[in-house]
Formats: sequence, structure tokens, C-alpha cells
Amino acid sequence: MAKSETKTKHWPSGVHSITWNEIGKLGFHDVTGTMYWDGKEVVTRSIVRLGSFELFLAIVATVSLAGMLVLDLARTFQWWGLGTLAAG
Repeated sequence: MAKSETKTKHWPSGVHSITWNEIGKLGFHDVTGTMYWDGKEVVTRSIVRLGSFELFLAIVATVSLAGMLVLDLARTFQWWGLGTLAAG
């Protein structure tokens, strides 16, 4: 691949612009608008999907944190008489 002589300062090391001769390698799907480079789809986003066990752990952690928040607020504002438990 021919590298362009143009180098943008804020680009990471090893990244270069393409030349006008390479512009023909860039393509777009007519219906979906997906971008392709030299016939291969360009991935423009990364999706992280949790597995079942990781999702379970995330739900448990979230519910636990929410419960601790409610109990801490109850202790701070002395709801349900819990303010006396913190002093003891």
C-alpha cells in the first residue's frame, strides 16, 4: 500500500492517510450504508455483551449497591428508627 506523505500530528503512530490511488478501495453498501475497505467490512463500533454468569453478577452487584444506598440513607435521615442502630 502506498503511504501518503501527509502526516497529521494528532494521529497515533503508524496511522497514515491514503493516497488518491487508494480511494477506489473504499466502498459503501447501497442499502445498509456499511463501509468496506478492499472488500472487507470496516468495523466502526465495538459491542460488549455479557455472558449469563457475568450478567447475573452485575445484577447482584447492582441490587446490593442499591440496598446499601437505601440503608445508608435510612440511617442518615433516621428512617424506621435505624439512626439509633448506628450509634450502638
